[in-house]
Amino acid sequence: MFSFSSKTQVNRELKLRDVLRQIGADRDVRIETQNINTLMLTNIINANTINCEPDEKYKEIYLFLIDVKDPFVPQLFITMLDKAVKFQTFFIVRCGEEIATAMAFKTIGIKVSCGKYELKDFKVDTMVEIPSFHNVPEAYKYLMSYQFQVARRRAETPDEFMTRINQIHKLQYQIEKTAQAIIHEAQPKKKYRYNLNLNEYKHELDNLLRGDE
Repeated sequence: MFSFSSKTQVNRELKLRDVLRQIGADRDVRIETQNINTLMLTNIINANTINCEPDEKYKEIYLFLIDVKDPFVPQLFITMLDKAVKFQTFFIVRCGEEIATAMAFKTIGIKVSCGKYELKDFKVDTMVEIPSFHNVPEAYKYLMSYQFQVARRRAETPDEFMTRINQIHKLQYQIEKTAQAIIHEAQPKKKYRYNLNLNEYKHELDNLLRGDE
């Protein structure tokens, strides 16, 4: 999958039974995990493993590999596990030669807060070359960019990047909604106004999608 440096590699298999007990898994989560063969912590990205200055807010990123019998992402399990891990995370789900990925933007405070999960469906696994990072937030932005398919900007913090991603999603919804309104609108004046709005939305979307990394 990702060609992170060997210093980040952990490749430690976790006992699923112990993990389920630790996260307080309910019946639905336990049923879902019947499809899991193994759970592994594959990489830990922190200041030591990527040779950089530590960051107070983004200290570590844990990458998990979940090997499954059938091509199904165990989202209930991932959600519960994610809330129990006090660091940023990224999940890879492997079924044979294919992988899916899952990620939610995560903030760590008194409580762990996870946003909506972005899932990428199963596809043939290929090696992804990784650039060098100057700090852990850069690595987190890279994973966000991969998962949400939005280009990064150097000056953005991960929080600002997530705000831009949310703005993009809202605009994409507005563009789709306005395009449908144009199709069904019979009055020329309203249709003209909708078209003006649509062009404005598209221009704004192009600006938001633009990255510099």
